[in-house]
Amino acid sequence: ASATMDRRRARKWYSLTGAALGLSIYTYMASRGMPLLFIGYLLSTKFLDPRRFQKIRAGTQWALFLALLIATPLFLYLLRHPGVEQRVSQLSGAFQAFREGNPGPLARNIASSLPMLLWRGDAFWLYNIAGRAGLEPLLAGTFLIGVTRATLHLRDYRHRFLLWWLAAGVAPALLAPPAYNLLHAIAAMPAVFLLTSSGALTVVQWATQLSARSQTTLALLGVLAAVSTGVESANAYFVRWAEQRDVRVAYHHHVVMLSRWLETNGDPELPTVLTTLYPGKFHDPYTVEAT
Repeated sequence: ASATMDRRRARKWYSLTGAALGLSIYTYMASRGMPLLFIGYLLSTKFLDPRRFQKIRAGTQWALFLALLIATPLFLYLLRHPGVEQRVSQLSGAFQAFREGNPGPLARNIASSLPMLLWRGDAFWLYNIAGRAGLEPLLAGTFLIGVTRATLHLRDYRHRFLLWWLAAGVAPALLAPPAYNLLHAIAAMPAVFLLTSSGALTVVQWATQLSARSQTTLALLGVLAAVSTGVESANAYFVRWAEQRDVRVAYHHHVVMLSRWLETNGDPELPTVLTTLYPGKFHDPYTVEAT
């Protein structure tokens, strides 16, 4: 009876996983790399842990099939209306060049986006301070320790799953142009946080082997580093980023101010023409309407 209940519980979670994966395809484009997580994890488990492979094979295949079934209407619609999804053509130029025998653009995208978590983010102000890495130095260090720990324990299914999650989530950012690469890697962020936590836990476990005095010193340094990281991050996002001129331009604040001025001082009987940064895009008309 217990084994039957376990199988039912596992079937329920596999079904929920497949449904969530399929529905996510309808959301942000970065989610379309996530099937790679389950496919890569299943194939690697086949070679590294055959017993677990037999245990998870049917459930994982069912989750992938259910995800495909749910996402099929979207794929069929896009096949019938190829011009609808312009974003794909905007972001897939390097991959298309690679397929045509020119690996240069893809190699440049990968080289530009690889440091995005550690020391250099994208150069735009829309979502982050220009050039700021996704992780502060303290977190970047523990993240690298976590990745190293996971790589050294590939036979542990938990570490292996995290690495595949990281790879699947980061893949869209590496294939697309480096602009907004952290946003394109948003699906990898849970894995990034878990690996960072794993690295921090590794440091704590190592510290328990030190003398009491060394442990105290290390703990004080850790608290100081954590507090300074928090203060610097708060200042970066709530002060520097919020007050940056380029951020206000990126969020069309100039259009908002023009619209408000016209609403107060404009003549409703006369037609008014606004010249903006993106005259052919939908952002400005929407901004005016929302204002």
